[in-house]
Amino acid sequence: MSILSWWRRKQLPQLPQVCSNDPAEEQARELERILGQDYECRTVYRYQGISAEERIKELPRGVTVLLIAMEPFRSGVSESMFAAAKAALQAQNQDFMQAPLLSEVDDYVEAYLETIRISLLENQILVGKYAIVLLITKDARNWNQPQFVLEKSFFEFTSRITEKLDSTVPIYRSINHPAALDKLSFSPEITDIIYGFPNWVCSSMQKPPNRLAEKGYKLHAIPAFNQHPSFIRSLAEIAWEQTDNHPSQSVS
Repeated sequence: MSILSWWRRKQLPQLPQVCSNDPAEEQARELERILGQDYECRTVYRYQGISAEERIKELPRGVTVLLIAMEPFRSGVSESMFAAAKAALQAQNQDFMQAPLLSEVDDYVEAYLETIRISLLENQILVGKYAIVLLITKDARNWNQPQFVLEKSFFEFTSRITEKLDSTVPIYRSINHPAALDKLSFSPEITDIIYGFPNWVCSSMQKPPNRLAEKGYKLHAIPAFNQHPSFIRSLAEIAWEQTDNHPSQSVS
């Protein structure tokens, strides 16, 4: 079984640094280790590095390919990459499956919730004094407004997060742009903002929502989820379930 996964990687003139492929490659190796000898994991990139078409040409004949987007939300980019990968696989008569997007999978939602809870414990802010703000970065097609498909996927994900957390904790969603952040309205009791980027991109784009700091709120970052052990484990669970090969099935 080959698992073909990709990362969205941007290099724009405004960025102070270029993102590295190394973290994704390291995580692919760790995922491969967890899955075991029946699986191989290979990464492709939307904006630099090896493309889906090039990677698929390297695959041995006769393997079944599982496509996993390591970008959690539905977007024009993820849809175009799935389309390109499937077309290349069909051209080679290669069997393949497509995993659901991470934001639609319970294991992923639960794993991201764990990072939020860890942040709450570490910061020890009094209940009623903080709000959670989940952010997406500026979209590649429109610098000030995300695509509708991405916005809808992000809304559905944050709604699931809200359902599973304490209902008294206010959770907000926003694009990380001053004009959008200005539209957020918090109760007078809120003194601290816990923020995170569930749709990770290059670290150079994951800037703190400084507009909120300018208004006097103390900012606390949720740990980057793609660097958290639960992230790799949630990917493994998805792969096992999609291929009907979960280790628990072999336990008598």
